[in-house]
Amino acid sequence: MEELWDRNLEAVTIDNIITHGNVASVNGTLTEVQGAIYGFCDVYAFTSFAKTAKIKTITSYLIEQGER
Repeated sequence: MEELWDRNLEAVTIDNIITHGNVASVNGTLTEVQGAIYGFCDVYAFTSFAKTAKIKTITSYLIEQGER
């Protein structure tokens, strides 16, 4: 994902945010100004169930979905 932050993004669309216990996930699409579209999913595991818990791990997936 770090490579994408250097690109000119037109839109970030979040489709779903799911939480359960000390795990959460988010998925959606990233659209570049030039038209390329990427699907993404991030899964977060937290150190505890507390609202102030720190992120323990992040697993990220990024798939190029084509052009607009």
